[in-house]
Amino acid sequence: MSRHTRERGQVLPLVAICLTVLMGFAAMAVDVGYLQYRQHQQQSATDAAAIGGASALLSAGCPSPSNATTAAQSDASSNGYTNGSGTVTVNVSNAPASGPYSTDNCAVDVQITSPHATFFSNFFMPSSWKGKETTEAVATIAADANGCIYLLDQTQQFQLNGTNLNAASCGVLSDNNRVQINGGTITVGSFGYAGTDQLNGATFPLASPMQMLPVNDPCPNISGCAYLAANPPTTTSCRSYQLNGGSGSILPGCYSQIQVNGGTLTLGAGTYELTGQLQINGGSVSGTGVTVYAAAGGSLQSNGNPLTLIAPTTGSTAGVAYYQVPGNTNLVQYNGSNDDISGLVYAPSAQGQVNGSSGSYVVLVFGTMQLNGGLTLAGPAPGQSIIRQVVLSQ
Repeated sequence: MSRHTRERGQVLPLVAICLTVLMGFAAMAVDVGYLQYRQHQQQSATDAAAIGGASALLSAGCPSPSNATTAAQSDASSNGYTNGSGTVTVNVSNAPASGPYSTDNCAVDVQITSPHATFFSNFFMPSSWKGKETTEAVATIAADANGCIYLLDQTQQFQLNGTNLNAASCGVLSDNNRVQINGGTITVGSFGYAGTDQLNGATFPLASPMQMLPVNDPCPNISGCAYLAANPPTTTSCRSYQLNGGSGSILPGCYSQIQVNGGTLTLGAGTYELTGQLQINGGSVSGTGVTVYAAAGGSLQSNGNPLTLIAPTTGSTAGVAYYQVPGNTNLVQYNGSNDDISGLVYAPSAQGQVNGSSGSYVVLVFGTMQLNGGLTLAGPAPGQSIIRQVVLSQ
């Protein structure tokens, strides 16, 4: 027997070893790629859960661990990570137990842990390499939106006739199908419109109108507005009130009508439910810490008379001066040069006719607006917007 014949079979073990190594590397490459994909998928689900948990706090208030946990775990489940399913855990903390957001009662920390899933490398990896993947995300609520005029009705037209609109530190966002501006000076921090525009001789010292996608109703991102939408006050045992001179004062409750024909009316702090009209034909009306809730038949009309409505700064209706229920199309009108509205004026299905000046920060939400005179609006101080937004922080 020749020497070459005796050595011929010695190559087979070497080939087998090489194939085993190559198959091991191939298996690990497949599984590592899959693990990276699963890690990215799990992180996305964790981010969404944290945002969902923080979003729940917009209406529930901060802190609210139970609401945050329910919302976060529901979002995680919809993305394939159900707490307690197999060895999956979804842990939610409001506020986070540690880290830079541990003192933020509006922050929600979510940690999702799930087992590694592999196809081939189980045959090549030692058991000590196998384990679970944990991803983490923190979301919180920021108050940084600077919009001060929202027009939501996509079937209406927004028309400004010779208007001097001064809102240098806040923005206009219009979903109306057409914006028509006939002269005037429009000094705004930003001006977005989702329909078409017709500009006839207007000047824009700061921001010119720019096309944008339609915006959503900001109510869910304003704590007091979200609360009223979810918890409408009762409108029973309503009474009527009329002032024809002198001075008067009323307390919160339900009113079928409030009419002021002269004199000075003071509103005590609290919530006023209206089934009819708040009408000022003469004299003045003022209230601090006041929310006016206009039900299906309610409305606001002030014809050049001083109107002061300062929204509550705390409590369930914080930030809301006037709330007119969606579907109520009654005109909202106040045209006094000495008006001072602080907070949200919300009538998403109605037309607003607002002229004059507001020295306090105000957000106007209407179906559409018509401005025929001058309007000055103060924007929010940095970080003081009543429109709160959920942001992914970590």
